[in-house]
Amino acid sequence: SLPPIPSIRIAMSTKYSEPVPTTSDRRLIQTLDDDRAGLNARITAARELGNRKVEKAQDSLIAIAQHPNPRLASAARGALDKISQSIIKTTLDERRKTIHLFARDLGVGPRNKGLETLLSNISLPIETQVKAFAIAGHRRFVKGAPHLLRVIAEGDPRLVWAAAYALIELGSRDVTRELIQIAIAQFSEPSHDAAIYTLGFIGDKRAEPILNRIAQDQTRATDHTRSLAIEALPKVSRSRRCFD
Repeated sequence: SLPPIPSIRIAMSTKYSEPVPTTSDRRLIQTLDDDRAGLNARITAARELGNRKVEKAQDSLIAIAQHPNPRLASAARGALDKISQSIIKTTLDERRKTIHLFARDLGVGPRNKGLETLLSNISLPIETQVKAFAIAGHRRFVKGAPHLLRVIAEGDPRLVWAAAYALIELGSRDVTRELIQIAIAQFSEPSHDAAIYTLGFIGDKRAEPILNRIAQDQTRATDHTRSLAIEALPKVSRSRRCFD
């Protein structure tokens, strides 16, 4: 996972929080966990917890998903699927709301008017720059890629990971060569780490030889940098995304 990003936490005005289960939800979880309850009662509890999208039931459902009874195990897996889908949808909805608030705060229009000006202005407050990066990533603003790469190369620890997140969301393979250059050239450790991490998520196989070299470099690369390269390697190795 990425290291903490204080400036992003400050900027995020909307935060997703897990719903509190009701009393009836808790009773359903108790029924599900109770080996003495009848099989049909436990299956019904599992299905109802899934229908209600009760996140607090996940630990119990994960355990029941390995139950030897196929009907009960299947009901638990189905409930877990529904809860996972609900969490993803809620997170994406909250993310969209947050980006909308950022865009409104910075005066960025629906067609990204003014966004490139914000991305290129290095004198803006840190929080404003982080918001602009988030908008660029979420909206797949390809014109913002050179500015995000510049931020990663500069290595300001207050900004570098926010730029990395934005490039990951952008998902453009066109930045692979620049990221490789940052990963191996004379840049700061935050720059190296952010570039390596981003390469893993972009998933371009052209990065595989460089990541291999960094993962095995015990003279210049730090333990943390090597660990990031090791984590990134399986992602690019499995990828079919390799372009000239």
